[in-house]
Parts: sequence; C-alpha cells; structure tokens
Amino acid sequence: MTPTSLPGPRRSLAELVERVQEGWTLVSYDDRSYGLSRTTRASGRSMSLLARELGGPDLVSANVYTTSKGAQLRACEMPDRKVLDFLAGWQPQREGAAPPPVAPDADEDASSTAAS
Repeated sequence: MTPTSLPGPRRSLAELVERVQEGWTLVSYDDRSYGLSRTTRASGRSMSLLARELGGPDLVSANVYTTSKGAQLRACEMPDRKVLDFLAGWQPQREGAAPPPVAPDADEDASSTAAS
C-alpha cells in the first residue's frame, strides 16, 4: 500500500511521519502508553519507525522511503492500516520524558546470584 493521503483530515504519509521527532518520544495511543522512536538514514530518504507499548505486548513497526514518487510505506510484518492508524492517532504524553529503565535480564540475575 502506498497511500498519498488518508481519510478524515487530509494528511499525507510524509506529514504523518514528520510528526514523529527523531529519537525516542513517550506517546499515547488508544488509551495506552508507547515509546515511539524514529531513526533517519540516507540523508532523510529512509526512516525507521518503532512504537512499543509500555507494559503491554503491542508493537508498531515500519520503514518509510522517500522516492521520486513520494513517501513509500513498508510496514514490518503487520498491515499498513495498523501503522497508518497509529501515525494518525498518537499524541505526545509530555515533553522531555526519558525512556523507562530497562529491567535486567532474568539470566543475568541468575548468574550474578550463583556467583555470590
């Protein structure tokens, strides 16, 4: 799927992607919290988007390529519609929020306890 605009308020894929700041952002979507990250490569011609639900199982992942035909969406193992709905619907939670701490791996805990 290569939409140039979406139903409802007319926003192109490029406009939806531009809403996402480079790096990590705390956002909400569908009454859930997500860590949303954007990584831009190739002088802006390639962008990776990844949203992980905090404390839950949901994941949204896609690559967006800027070509002579405009922005091209390549969702990662999910329907394009899921990615587009997320990009159109997320809202920032608060400015300057840091990502949550990462819990240690269970195997690391077991090996450090065994070493004591």
